[in-house]
Amino acid sequence: MPSSSESILSTYSYAVNHYKSPVISLEHRILYNCSFRTDIKKQYSEKNPFTSYLIRKGKGVTVVATSVMVVDALKAANFVKENNGIETEIIDLHCISHPNINLILKSLKKTGKLIIADTGWASYGVCAEICRIILTNNPELLKAPVIQLSMAPSPCPTAKTLENYFYPNIENIINSIYKLTAKRKISAAKSLRKEFLNKHYENFKGPF
Repeated sequence: MPSSSESILSTYSYAVNHYKSPVISLEHRILYNCSFRTDIKKQYSEKNPFTSYLIRKGKGVTVVATSVMVVDALKAANFVKENNGIETEIIDLHCISHPNINLILKSLKKTGKLIIADTGWASYGVCAEICRIILTNNPELLKAPVIQLSMAPSPCPTAKTLENYFYPNIENIINSIYKLTAKRKISAAKSLRKEFLNKHYENFKGPF
């Protein structure tokens, strides 16, 4: 589940030229409107890039994210850092079939607090799998209950006005970080300045 243009180019090249088994890539439609991000440095040149990556270091909260939620998590991390001095560690899960378990556990050992941000439903999906990994390896690492950010437990709406109630967003991530760090909850998107909002959601017109 790529989170950037860079990850698509680098990982696809490996999949085509070196990987011997079938590969399924789930590309989020919002990413098609995103430009290259030179501020995110990932080591996709590894011998086997099908793993997870630490893309932001922090000691307050760990966010394990997939796909476009990685983009939102970075914006949320910048917001809470600038406004409250909270350092958020972000892991791009990247390959959901082969997550870097040691990387996740190492991060959680440092922060003790976890937010999982996924583009799917929480039940029987990425959120559930990450929770299973932690509970079967070292549940004592958790200092607080895991917060799962995912699609609402309902069919996907076709109305644009219902999207904010169905899909997880930057505000959800920010409020979850505040909840785990005992900071006050922000009010709606009014508190978020333009540079922290993801305009891709507002401007996106397709593909359906």
